This record gives sequence, C-alpha cells and structure tokens, in this order.
Amino acid sequence: MASLAAHVSLDDFLKVQYDYVIVGGGTSGLVLAARLTENPNVTVGVVEAGKLRVDDENKHNHNRIHHVVRGKFVGGSSGINYMALVSPPSEDIDAWGQHASGWSWSALEPYYRKSQTLQPDRSTEERPSYFRLEPKLQGDSGPIQTSWAPSIVPIERNLIVALNEASNTEPPRDPYSGDHLGMAQHLFTLDRRAGIPSRSYATSGDFVPYAHRPNLKLLTEASVVKILLDNKDSSVEATGSPRLLELSGIGNPEILRAAGVECVVDLPEVGENLTEHSMSSLSYELAPGPENITLDSLFLDRTVFQEQLQRLMASHDGLMAGAFRTGISAPGKTQREPHERVKTLIASPSAPSIELISLPGYVDLEAGHKNQSKIMPGAPAGHNACYTTMVSAMYPLARGNTHIERSESAVEEGKEPFATQPRIDMDILSHEADVDAIAAGLAVADRAYKSESVSGRFVGRLAPPPEVDLQDPEQARDYVRRQVMIFNHNSGTCAMGRVVDERLPVKNVSGLRVVDVSVIPDTISANPMATVYALAEKAADMIKEDSPLFTSHEAGNGE
Repeated sequence: MASLAAHVSLDDFLKVQYDYVIVGGGTSGLVLAARLTENPNVTVGVVEAGKLRVDDENKHNHNRIHHVVRGKFVGGSSGINYMALVSPPSEDIDAWGQHASGWSWSALEPYYRKSQTLQPDRSTEERPSYFRLEPKLQGDSGPIQTSWAPSIVPIERNLIVALNEASNTEPPRDPYSGDHLGMAQHLFTLDRRAGIPSRSYATSGDFVPYAHRPNLKLLTEASVVKILLDNKDSSVEATGSPRLLELSGIGNPEILRAAGVECVVDLPEVGENLTEHSMSSLSYELAPGPENITLDSLFLDRTVFQEQLQRLMASHDGLMAGAFRTGISAPGKTQREPHERVKTLIASPSAPSIELISLPGYVDLEAGHKNQSKIMPGAPAGHNACYTTMVSAMYPLARGNTHIERSESAVEEGKEPFATQPRIDMDILSHEADVDAIAAGLAVADRAYKSESVSGRFVGRLAPPPEVDLQDPEQARDYVRRQVMIFNHNSGTCAMGRVVDERLPVKNVSGLRVVDVSVIPDTISANPMATVYALAEKAADMIKEDSPLFTSHEAGNGE
C-alpha cells in the first residue's frame, strides 16, 4: 500500500487543502473517495484508523461477550467478511421511505448494479435450479467483481430441495430482483479473472485503480477524535459513527454530560437503535461414502485433500476454492408482538424473516463465539464429514445502543479520556420474538434433514445433541439462548430520519454527512455488504448534486 501515490504521510496529508475529508477508509468511504475524485478539480482526503470493537456482557444471552469485528485496514469490513453478495427484498428498501423521503427499491436498485461486475460462470458442471440470475439485473462495469461459487458438494442438491420443501418455498426467479424468498445460491465478491480466485473488495475495486489521482490522498493509522464545528457549520464529509459524533458534541445531552463532553447539537438518537443479526445452527453427520464429502473431508481423508488441492491448482475449482452457501426462506409468521416499524415486513409473504445458510462442514458455535477462526474445526473425533445449516432472524426486534464513556483509567495512564473504544450493548435476544424466529428456523431445518429427499444420506444430528427436541418450541428456544452468535451486521445507530435526513447530512449540522451502514434505519433481510456499496454509490451522486463543485451531468443517477 505504501507504494501507491495516494497513500501519504501525515506531513504530506496536512499540506493539502481538501474539499472533502472522509473519515474511515472502509467499504463506503472508499466508494465515496473514488466517485468524488472523478472530478480532477475536487480534492479528497481519507483518514483511516481501523479499530476493533468489543461488546459488553449481554444479560439476555447468559452474560456472554460478543466480539464486534471490523476490518483493521484500508477496505474495512469488505476485506474480512464472507464475501456474500446478497441484496434484500424490495420491501426492505421501500420501508426506508417511511423514515426519509426519496428512498425506495426503484431508486436504489440501479446502484446495486453500478457497484459490481458479474463475471462469466466458468463451471463445467450443470447448475441446479437454485442457481438463477437474470443478466440484466447484474452490473457489467462496476468496481467490485462478482462470481458464482466454483462448485457444489454432492449432498447440496438434495438438501436444498429438502429445505425448500420443509419451508414451503421455491427457488426465486432471481435473488437479486427484489424478491429472494426461497433457497437460492448467492454471488461472491470473488475475482476469478486471473488464476486462483482473489477477494474483490473496496481496496481492490475503489482505491487501487484510482490511487494515482493527484486529487486523492489517504492517511492511515490515524484516528479522528473530534470534528470541530464552527457555529454548527463544517465542511467535512464524514463516513462516520456515533462515537465520532458524540466526541464532537453531537448526541444526547445527558450522555455527553456524563462523559464530560460539551453538547453542541442536541440529537438524542445518536448511538441508539443498534440492530444485529444473531444466529444459531445445527449440524448433521453424513453417512460414509465417496459422494458425501464436505470441507470436513479435507481433515479426515488425505486422499480427498490431495485431490482437492490438485483440482484447485489445475482449474481453480473445488472445495478449496470456496464453498460457502446461502439460501433464504420464510417458514411463516413466527415473531410475536412486532414493533410497528417492522410489523409489515414480518407479516409480508415475500420478505423472508428467517435466513437459512447451508454450510458444507461442521460448525462449532461455542469455539466460534470465542474465536471466529475456529468456527469450522472439522468433524468431531470419531465422526464422518458433516453438513450444517445456520439460522438467523432477519428482522430482530431487540434494540441495543453504543455510546462513549469517559475512561478514568486512561486518564491515569496519561491517555485521552476517550482513548478506549465505546461501550456497546448489543442486547441481542432481549425480545422473545427473536428467540422464537431462530427456534422456528431450526425446527424447519431439522425437518429437512430427516426428509425423504435426503433419506439415507445422514447418520444423525451432532449439534445440538439428539436428545434436544428442536420440534419442541421450549427446548428449541433454550438451545438458541445458549448457542448463538452475532453476524457482525450491526447497523442503525445513525439512522435515517433520526440522526441524518434523507440526503444523509446530520440533522442541524451543515456540511457533515454519515455514509455507512449506521444510517440504515431498520435491519434488512440480507447480508449488508451489497446494500452498503449501493448506498455509498447513491450518496456520492447526492453529494455531487448538492455541491457547486460538480456540474449537473456528473451525478449519474445510478448510471
């Protein structure tokens, strides 16, 4: 990164007068920087810190601490996630319009396409029915490269049929059409153009190709601790967070006063409305046989390992080339007493309230909770290869918060009082409806593994152990409370209509915008990456439309 012209030292960074300063060189920040510097007369500075966040105990989840992970480098979370490109149902985006006018599926959909390029499918295998795409709904000139999974494990064809049957759904015509109800294969942000597949993310797509631009500067290993507001008028464009707003005196006066920060702008919703996708899982052991291979087989059978390694090197295909799967279903209305904001989405027959993710291997939630690198340790000793289905509630009703706290211990050590990370209270599973939703999803998946479509393929269930009856709601709920992880999809803490208005400037503050996942007002039924890319692309056009530095034709409206 140091060899790229845009990456400069602190001294060189401070020599430049910027039209826009973007705080955070992550998924959305780099999109903004790339689009705004298309005009050579506009100068943009990006400041990247890349800190990690750690949660506090959760009283509704047996006081577990959930680790809230963020990418600690340029590119942010797009550089460490599972590369799952999933767009939400149209109802999710249309619902944003209830909080901020001008937001709808039809308004945002062009930006999903603008952000990506779909590569040709190079698989030599015949794709099953749940591989469906309409090319016109995919981008062909965007910065992020997308592609299909390289291949499938044999059991998957049968299991996807079983999951669709158990959830009473069918594969959607195209999961990127605004309707993704039913089990379907999603795309990955994998670049397969040059040999072994590589991750396509904000750095490779939105920074490296433009790092030669003299009007783009990137400062790394630097934290922005405060935005100075001169009579509430700042010329900074911030891809920020509630922490930065609160440190700048924007937030709830009581919280700021307790932290010793002067309140400049009274905005009590800053840091509130924190939402997160939580998940549980079940794993079944496959019967022995050459057709029943999964990622676990790489640990169990040296012959399989060598065969898959040779396949990877020869054709960049097979288990080692990427085998993460996903499908989405809605097994009925399972949540109780929903808040008015998400009531319509939960009741909708086309907005999936439960996500079922098929994963070819054994998943150890307990180990993964402590260290996500250990979530797939291989099959337990003495067992065959396994297959897992993970279950998540897509429209959680629980709401947490995140706020700054003054650290007296930091002061005693000679550090700034806010050198520590903010307090994060995820409060997952605090609403019983969220527990109900995951428990119902586990029951659906459990029935699928025992169905005729996969008869004879599985030996039995390993997790939870067989004595746990997932068809019994109380037993299923108890299992969920004890075996749950977060997806690191947290959002909503600078929500549209509450903290920012419809064009994303912070309320009652001139020239300060928030452009990241925190502005999403309600959780979407999808992994957020595709939507964050689209949101940032649209925000770039909004900034161009609102600024005298750009001509009217420079805002492309998604084109």
